[in-house]
Amino acid sequence: MNLFSPVGLGAVTARNRVMQLATGNNLHADGKVTDRMVDFYVARANGGIGSIVTGALATHPSDRPNGLRAYDIDGAPGFKRLATAVHDAGAILIGQLNHRGRQHHVIPVPALVAPSSLACPHSGGTPHALDVEEIRSIVESFALCAANLQDAGFDGVEIHGGQGHLIQQFLSPFSNARDDEYGGSLENRLRFLSEILEAVRRRCGTQFVVGLRLGVEEFVPDGLHLSEAKLIARQTTSGSHVDYISVTQSNFANLDKHSPDRTFPRTPFVDFAAEIKEAVSRVPVVGGGRVLDPETAQRILDEGKADIIGLSRPLLADANWAKKAASGRSSEIRQCVSCNQCWGWTIAGQSIGCIHNAATGREREARLLTIARKKRVLVVGGGPAGLEAARIAGLRGHLVTLHEATDRLGGAVVVAATAPGDSEIMAVVDYLRGAVERAGVEVHLSSRVGLDTIRQDSPDAVVVATGATDSAWRIGFDPTVPVHTGRVALGLGLDTAREVIVLDEDGYYETCAVARRLATSGAKVHIVTRFFELGREIPAVSRMTAIAALDALGVRISTTTWPTNGADGRMLLRHELSGRTWEPGPVDGIVVVGRRIADDAIYHDAKEIVAECYRIGDALMPKGRIADAIRQGNSIGLRL
Repeated sequence: MNLFSPVGLGAVTARNRVMQLATGNNLHADGKVTDRMVDFYVARANGGIGSIVTGALATHPSDRPNGLRAYDIDGAPGFKRLATAVHDAGAILIGQLNHRGRQHHVIPVPALVAPSSLACPHSGGTPHALDVEEIRSIVESFALCAANLQDAGFDGVEIHGGQGHLIQQFLSPFSNARDDEYGGSLENRLRFLSEILEAVRRRCGTQFVVGLRLGVEEFVPDGLHLSEAKLIARQTTSGSHVDYISVTQSNFANLDKHSPDRTFPRTPFVDFAAEIKEAVSRVPVVGGGRVLDPETAQRILDEGKADIIGLSRPLLADANWAKKAASGRSSEIRQCVSCNQCWGWTIAGQSIGCIHNAATGREREARLLTIARKKRVLVVGGGPAGLEAARIAGLRGHLVTLHEATDRLGGAVVVAATAPGDSEIMAVVDYLRGAVERAGVEVHLSSRVGLDTIRQDSPDAVVVATGATDSAWRIGFDPTVPVHTGRVALGLGLDTAREVIVLDEDGYYETCAVARRLATSGAKVHIVTRFFELGREIPAVSRMTAIAALDALGVRISTTTWPTNGADGRMLLRHELSGRTWEPGPVDGIVVVGRRIADDAIYHDAKEIVAECYRIGDALMPKGRIADAIRQGNSIGLRL
């Protein structure tokens, strides 16, 4: 089967085998569809995918009252508008129906319901155990929601029975300790899902697509495992209630496997889809997870491991993934770097985004507007901020020249990519390098810009994206102990240092990357951070992976701690809250992460002779975040 051949989903046919998996986007308002949400889905439909599954829709007042509510009839006009727009763009539209049960990411703990009064080990908070009457109310509400979406013109619904949410909570002995007809044996634990599927099919008929998102492995003792999941798959597809199965894994006890980041191998869980495909024959199976490129997607189909390729994060990185793949332009795809920042933003209640696609979630604002006058634009600096500004300005028709002082493009990303497990981050640079060339940008490497260059070029606008320099500030104890910056540590490894303290003022990925690099080279590493937790800005789904890797390498972590001087000049560590001090032990190397100084001298010079002058990226605020750099570059490119 070819990735771009049609595939049947019950009574409807998708134009190809690329499916957008349900992806929370927080683009709703007051529980209803917005223009921004329509734009988001239409961009991906126009990008060539065959089918779209919406982000999870609330199915009952006991869950997500502030979410996008499928049970609220007042939302019908928005759902109709969304369905029409997606259909006009050539894709089929499926609404995912879900109830989170005991799962949540918020503080304080909200009102929770579950099959049993067992707290989730990640979320916390003991839920109310549903009684039979309440269970039946939720079953009927699923059917009502499906009917509402059918009336709005949706092609179908997907019942979410995975990733630790309510239906999986009933299916799994890990979360279901009931002793009535909804607990105990697999037949009883399956009853809640079976009743939902039966109610939806009874209400909506056979021409409406009903898919099942099935969790097949929880990776916890006494949890739901593949052997039982295969039985569930056979049972639910034995009749006419389910038109496809979409395979997923994990629960909230192991979020790192819920959305595997780039420290995982490519397609780490696709064999689960293959196992389910062997167990069922009547319906297509959707598989995915870290499928970053079309060649991998096609190989999964060729090997018979899935019938449809489910994508989420790759379509956030590039809405035109499918269109580029189908037209032989795979090399032009903006490839997902599996950083999970998209997940982190939505969990925090922010709108969906992508660290290296500023248009994601703001498709209308990011449209390339016609320029009033063609300008000569000089971009100084070839990191992500400068490259994005140059790309957008070039695409809009300006005459753009970019100067990079070093012999390669990419800025700090080039160094970050040298950390163990982080090489995929270079996809940010790889995309931008090709994109600026296609946009007609003239690039000069090993070219340091001064006032003479600016006077000679006589640009109409100057964009300064010269980045920042890490600062290895002098710590006032034992001057014989060398102090290094994070970038130096990543680049050199400090192989001669055996006892290293890493001082963290960054709170993001770099500290963990530096510590991994040093520990991998054999050093004993002790991370000392001012913050309550290490990696506070890393999305929790990836922070789990990062901290587990550090622990496996024997890295010590001291939080809410910072160094101070002892009376005799020795280094002490001091707890920032209690004031307690202690000696860290031998230290023959220190690495400081998070102190940076903006390299913006050329900006101050340029603005004296060029009226239109901008600072972006770390040259503006030396924060060291790719997402900020890309967004600022995009914004300036659109403003020019």
